[in-house]
Amino acid sequence: MEGKMTTKVSKSTTLSIPRSLPILCFAVVAIYLIFFTLEMLYEADVVSRNIPVPWEWLCGISLLAWVFAHSLILGREETCVV
Repeated sequence: MEGKMTTKVSKSTTLSIPRSLPILCFAVVAIYLIFFTLEMLYEADVVSRNIPVPWEWLCGISLLAWVFAHSLILGREETCVV
């Protein structure tokens, strides 16, 4: 063993991520961008305060849906890598 180095090579595995997760991720980002734009328009007195409120709720709901979808899809036993 002198002068010889041994390394253990592990097989790397990748998870197959369904299309719904990236689509949901981009949807959450789009909703937040719309809400941010409406907030900036409110600060510039272009829109009233009532306009961004439903988008604020939609931001929270979409983020909760995103986290819930990740926990359901990636939390299944067959997709967990040990």
